[in-house]
Amino acid sequence: MQNQTDIPENALIKKMRDHAGLFKLLFFIILAILVGLNFFIRPYELHVAWEAYPGFWAGFGFVIAVVLAFVMKRIVAPLIGAPEDIHD
Repeated sequence: MQNQTDIPENALIKKMRDHAGLFKLLFFIILAILVGLNFFIRPYELHVAWEAYPGFWAGFGFVIAVVLAFVMKRIVAPLIGAPEDIHD
């Protein structure tokens, strides 16, 4: 079995990692534009009362992403990394 450090890195992935700060800045700018547009473009029909607040779905998505990352790192990863003979 090969060690992960022996696997050559794809040129596209290397270039994206080198420009990670630029991508992060670009995504935050796009998020800010979408939240800003939410002040002017209102939902036609509210499905939940919180949709009336601008940026609700952006904040909701961020909170859910953080919760999912926490669950995956703290709960699921130790289960996946457990030895195969744990139930024997």
